[in-house]
Amino acid sequence: MIPGVAEWVRTLIVLALLATLLEWLLPVGDLKRYAALVAGLIILLALIGPVWGFVRGLTRAGASRWLGAGRPSHLAQLVRRQERQEVAAVIESLPGVAGAAVTRQPAGVEVVVWGARMPPGVADAARSAVEEVMQVPAGQVHVMVQPAPGRGRGRADHEAGLAQYPG
Repeated sequence: MIPGVAEWVRTLIVLALLATLLEWLLPVGDLKRYAALVAGLIILLALIGPVWGFVRGLTRAGASRWLGAGRPSHLAQLVRRQERQEVAAVIESLPGVAGAAVTRQPAGVEVVVWGARMPPGVADAARSAVEEVMQVPAGQVHVMVQPAPGRGRGRADHEAGLAQYPG
């Protein structure tokens, strides 16, 4: 017999014996009825316990599958994409920056920053933001600063040009 099932059956038998003993010891009346009700509920909970645990396990497994935990690479890709978006948002908040694109490379992280009148320290600020948020070691972040695109060109055009870099 499976050890978990044997323990469960043993628990049910002990609870049933205790309920019977309690019922024999109590005098006839309201107290005996309430004690029998409580003992029955305890036995019912003991019966349902393993079934409830099984259902909860199935529910957790379903949630894990929904979150992509069944495929660790899928979850890791989501995390990396979120990191890149957060870093790009931090860089775009710098003065004079119109946009930024962040891509992971085998040799580190490549950042392209473009804007109109950017102060001289934008590249260093972008580098430190990438190092802090993405936890990339110093020296593995490469920043390219470009002037703002002309009329008719925007962020989508810049990112289309960066599509050659795998992210």
